[in-house]
Amino acid sequence: MRVHVRVYSVLRRYAPGGAEAFDLDLEPGTELALALARLGLPDTVERVVLLNGRRADPAVPLADGDVVTVFPPVAGG
Repeated sequence: MRVHVRVYSVLRRYAPGGAEAFDLDLEPGTELALALARLGLPDTVERVVLLNGRRADPAVPLADGDVVTVFPPVAGG
C-alpha cells in the first residue's frame, strides 16, 4: 500500500532527501507508529501527527491512500 507523507519545518531532516512531501510504500495494515519509525523519527522528538487531517492514535492501522502530516508543535500568542 502507499501513503502520502508531508513533513514540515525542522522535521524534514527525517524525510527522504529532505523532501516536504513524498509517498511511502508500506505493508498493508502497517500502524502509524511503525510508519513514523521507518522514517527514523525517534519517539523522543516532539511532533504533531495528523492522519487525513485529524489527530490519530499511533496504533491505528494505515490504509492505502492515507495522508500522514508531521510537524513540530507550534507555540505563540
